[in-house]
Amino acid sequence: MTVGAIIFLHRGIADYLTLVLRQARLANPGKPIIFLGDDDSIPLARDYAQCFHLADYAVGAMRFLNAYIHMSRNAPQFT
Repeated sequence: MTVGAIIFLHRGIADYLTLVLRQARLANPGKPIIFLGDDDSIPLARDYAQCFHLADYAVGAMRFLNAYIHMSRNAPQFT
């Protein structure tokens, strides 16, 4: 399988976040990792990914949510 950029969206502090990002970096050393987060999560991701603040993309996110059809068995808030 060919992997393009790896994209993470995360808000808040979570114990697993640094481990997940580190594993993504180790498994895909030549691929870009893009992280969209908030003030709490971005410091945890800086060593492994290019970081961007979610608030900067709020308008586009709202357009996406209006078109989004949730098909996961997980709750939309989790996904």
